[in-house]
Amino acid sequence: MCFQALSEGKHTVCAVNPRTGREREFSGLTKDGDGQSVVVIGGGPGGMEAAKTLADRNFKVTLFDSGDELGGTLNLAVVPPFKDKIELFRDHLINQVNKRENIEVRLGETATVENVKALDPVGVFIAAGAKPIIPMLPGMDGSTVVTAEDYLAEKAKVKGKVVVVGSGMTGLETAEKLINEGHEVTIVEKAKDIGPGMNPTLLIDQTTRMKKLDKAPVFMTNKQMIGASDQGIKTLDSIDHSMGVVPADTVVLSLGVAPDKTGTEPFVAAFPETKLIGDASQSGQIADAMKDGYTKAYVFEPEVVKQ
Repeated sequence: MCFQALSEGKHTVCAVNPRTGREREFSGLTKDGDGQSVVVIGGGPGGMEAAKTLADRNFKVTLFDSGDELGGTLNLAVVPPFKDKIELFRDHLINQVNKRENIEVRLGETATVENVKALDPVGVFIAAGAKPIIPMLPGMDGSTVVTAEDYLAEKAKVKGKVVVVGSGMTGLETAEKLINEGHEVTIVEKAKDIGPGMNPTLLIDQTTRMKKLDKAPVFMTNKQMIGASDQGIKTLDSIDHSMGVVPADTVVLSLGVAPDKTGTEPFVAAFPETKLIGDASQSGQIADAMKDGYTKAYVFEPEVVKQ
């Protein structure tokens, strides 16, 4: 993230430290929590950053995560090859949360309006409101179609020849893992180039490494998926509008994530001081979630404090 910002001539940012380049703006953390209860829902990077920032402001934080470990999407990000730095970053965040005595972590417990109300919080921070994008196309409910997230989390099985739909960072890293497991992989992208929106340095590094594999992937661009079946996916060429079929035994969708309003709306309705963090508000990268979690926790002023 820092190299990307510098190469593009933008303001200095850091995925690990959301204060980088904004030190004057965030020069003094106000310790005015007075032990008041706040709830953070979701133990991913944004949720953990919000929790520890609120704790440092002397709020009493209860952090809910329905999984059996903290980390959220970072637990998926560490699965592909060469992700040791992400793993160190995840472990650092978890350690920072666990070392703060005024953060109670509730793993394996789904937050509901009822159990959150029982804590009488002055604020609720939701950092667990995104779900993989699955387009409304024929065949998407077939047994051969899985999401990259479910595959990386070992919730879905992949067999035989694979088509990965979407060539963002997650799609490319998923494809590399699949190839390392012995699968033949075709990467289908509707844009004219592989890796739309990716940092050029990261894209070149990723694709160059993949092309050197024993079973290098097949890259197909300008191909929009219009449906799926047991035989693979149907495509529409964006240039000549011809239709085609890409054979596959498994289709892996890597089309990004979108906020899950059904999961956040009940809390927004029940708690006036509800803040949406990261992908719960707008899909983005790790740095975006960290910045959002820190910023909203830093400026948070419950009505009790204002009086």
